[in-house]
Amino acid sequence: MRAIVLARNPLGWVSNSLSRELGRQGFEARVVSTRSLRVELRARGPAVAVDGAALGLVDAVLARVLGLGPIEHSLYALDALSCLEASGALSVNTSASMRSGLSKLAMLLSLRRAGLPCPETIVPGSLRPALGAFQDLDGDLIVKPMVGARGVGVARVRSPVAFEHALEETAAQGRVPMLQRFVEHGGEDTRILVVGDGPVAAMRRVSGRPWTNISRGGVPVPLSSAGEAGEMAVKASRAMGCDYSGVDIASSSQGLFILEVNTQPDYAALQSATGVDVSKAIVNLVRERLRR
Repeated sequence: MRAIVLARNPLGWVSNSLSRELGRQGFEARVVSTRSLRVELRARGPAVAVDGAALGLVDAVLARVLGLGPIEHSLYALDALSCLEASGALSVNTSASMRSGLSKLAMLLSLRRAGLPCPETIVPGSLRPALGAFQDLDGDLIVKPMVGARGVGVARVRSPVAFEHALEETAAQGRVPMLQRFVEHGGEDTRILVVGDGPVAAMRRVSGRPWTNISRGGVPVPLSSAGEAGEMAVKASRAMGCDYSGVDIASSSQGLFILEVNTQPDYAALQSATGVDVSKAIVNLVRERLRR
């Protein structure tokens, strides 16, 4: 069987971990950079070439195509993934689920439709309709870009001046701001890695600050059981149509809140902290889906 890991960053730890695990499980596998692709729409149908040569048929594609930078790059990679899906390749995750996770607003809409608890959120189209949101969200809120990753551009604001500065900075970058009521979580949250129909690993991310991303200084603490949060994470992953995902959940005095569902989670820190071989669990799922 042939498989590729389609990656925006072909040197990434997760991409290469997945490629090695595919090889261990008998796949002919390699990492393919999205920048090496050429999508062709010809009379005989769509096709994808890599470095000018036809890719040919593949049985499975493990997609790692989202990232920081111009959104056009992500959209192009997702469209290329759609072409591979149309040729019969199994995609994990699918282009549809990753597209729904590209926008944090679309993600929250999916979660709300599934009846899952999320922070109150306002997404204004420009600066003027944003100004009243500060009081609407009780003067303590998180400002983040609607499209983003790794906690870049995320700020907690508690004064009108800081709020306007955060909005102006987001607008100056040509980005749409997402405004969320701050959920007091004590400087920690829980990251749960869901594969298929169950959680396979979980950790607390402890920082003592409003953001807990490992890339911004959060410390991983392994959890032996995810409990109620694990059940919620599975429902959230299912609502997004994911084969696997990383779900961030905060515990507050008002209960549990889903902060985010990552359709392309980085799990290097989680795997190191828990000892769970996440790549093996994902490739096992791929083999199971191919047998159906």
